[in-house]
Amino acid sequence: MVKSVLIVPIIVWPGCRDGYVAPKESLFACVAWILLLTWLWRHMADGDLGAGWRRLRRRPVALPLAAYVLTSVASLGLGSVEYVPLRACVLGAASLVFLFILLERLEDNEALAGWIAGAYLLAMTIAAGIVLWQDRHPDAAALEGMRASLTGARPDWRFGLVGTAGNPNFAASGFIIALPLALMGGVLAVRRRWVFVIVSLVVAAALLATFSTAGMAGAALAVVALGFWLRRARVPYTRVLPAALGLLAVVAFYLAPNPANARGESYLSAAMRSPLWKHGYQPRLFIWRTSAFMIVEHPICGVGYGGYFPEHQKYQGLHYRLRGTPHELPRVGLVDYAHSVPIQRAAETGLLGLVALTWVVLVVGRRWAATWRADEIKRVSGGRAGTRRPLDTRPEVTTRCNAGNASGRYSRTRFFSFRDYFLEGGSSWLRAGAGCGLLAAGVQALPDSPFYTLVGRMGMLVCAALVLYEPERAPRRFAPQAWSFGLRAALLLVWIAAGIVGTYRLAYPILAERAAARLDYAAAVRYARQEPFFRYGYAGVLAARGQWARARGELQYAYRLLPDAEFAAAWERASLAMGDTGGAIAARRAMLAVNPCYGPWYLPLAELLEASGDLSGAGEARRLAHRFTLPSP
Repeated sequence: MVKSVLIVPIIVWPGCRDGYVAPKESLFACVAWILLLTWLWRHMADGDLGAGWRRLRRRPVALPLAAYVLTSVASLGLGSVEYVPLRACVLGAASLVFLFILLERLEDNEALAGWIAGAYLLAMTIAAGIVLWQDRHPDAAALEGMRASLTGARPDWRFGLVGTAGNPNFAASGFIIALPLALMGGVLAVRRRWVFVIVSLVVAAALLATFSTAGMAGAALAVVALGFWLRRARVPYTRVLPAALGLLAVVAFYLAPNPANARGESYLSAAMRSPLWKHGYQPRLFIWRTSAFMIVEHPICGVGYGGYFPEHQKYQGLHYRLRGTPHELPRVGLVDYAHSVPIQRAAETGLLGLVALTWVVLVVGRRWAATWRADEIKRVSGGRAGTRRPLDTRPEVTTRCNAGNASGRYSRTRFFSFRDYFLEGGSSWLRAGAGCGLLAAGVQALPDSPFYTLVGRMGMLVCAALVLYEPERAPRRFAPQAWSFGLRAALLLVWIAAGIVGTYRLAYPILAERAAARLDYAAAVRYARQEPFFRYGYAGVLAARGQWARARGELQYAYRLLPDAEFAAAWERASLAMGDTGGAIAARRAMLAVNPCYGPWYLPLAELLEASGDLSGAGEARRLAHRFTLPSP
């Protein structure tokens, strides 16, 4: 029995394939590769590396997961941006390593994993129900606010329910962060019904709060701290109080004034005031339809693993071109926050990838249903489902296990052993380190300053490394062998090196933000090479110095990273400053590729074509300008 039910929320985490490498992907890659080294060294020490793969092959979900991996790899060569395949290989492989090790090693407490997965499904259902209610009760008066957010500097997607339930990007990563805390809170509750309620509400809150996942971690930390204190102090009602007060902390988190809000509003008040709360269904349907164009044109292998966002901007323009109607939103390319992960998988890996993902979900769902039934049978029969299995004290079993532990054959690494860390003793410095890491993660709920963000991310890295890795102790009457010390020392050195490199890598976005704040865009680009807006700012600095050729190169690269009309317009201005009419025409056509149904953009193209001597092209541009220009009210 394995915790295969945990695969679904992890495998759909699309952060490993998005536009640039965010800190959470670096954290995830570091932890995953540490686990891979642990797994490999353990089997190499046992002298039978093939046995691990053979056992893995017998897992029920191994075959569909392998199909999922193969379809993702098959689509890698079709990515449209040059840096996507390398990033997808590194981080995608890290996520798959994590999945395989979950299949190989997480064998205890299957019932608890089943309840966790059920709670996740319930939370998704709650969020989806809110979105459906939102679609049935739109507020037409909020349409102007929606248009203003789309045509402004940045869309308002911080508190939009459509941006969370319709787009599980941040919801899935929030679930990954909240899962350890939810498990620890569930261990405190002991009874599975409380686990179900706690995790459902915590995950639902994370789903509806998009960018507040760190704040949710800080709120859920109250459950752990309170339960730990109650358990140590032997206070009565230790099952009910942590659950009730932990949920109260989550509710208070959303109702309390938000220090980062200029008005001092709570998260809930700001959400209710957001136009996306009242009017968000049109962008979601828009994104789903344009994604369908991607699937129709690339039905088998898709547009490439990691190529969804770079390609999606182009198909938004195709959507309006096929409709043949004028469109009044010139920056339609920024409507990118209302897609769904299954549709993204179908667009990236084609129908083959969608079939593989469906296969994995069905197998995992069957395992979850079996876990549910087994837990119910044990509960009715008086057993304690989900608890640790009693030790087998038969002489032949004891002798065999003791001999295996002495030789290192049965030594194993346990993951997510929160009970040992926080409730039943264990190393005090490990508990302190993990607790400080969680506390630092909760600090991110404070105002969004670079210092707090950096501390929180470093804390999550330390917390993940300490909590996910725990060498199981051998029986006391058998002294560890010499190779065991060397192996543990090697793993410790690898972990320290990965932690240093990972922390340094995690600091890059913070350093880039600080450099951009002091208008040092050259340094910002060095730290965040794949961030298009930093390159846009750097191009402005180069243009101010008169270096138009380099500025145009930066703008062209920024447009390849994110096809945005603003980048293309700046590209056109740089070309005109250089006297390159052909470059200006190419830039204007790039603008029209973002939104080919915005009439006013065709008139400058007609003038440029006339200046270059292309009269027929200029006439066609004027005809399209007349066709796609909205009549005056």
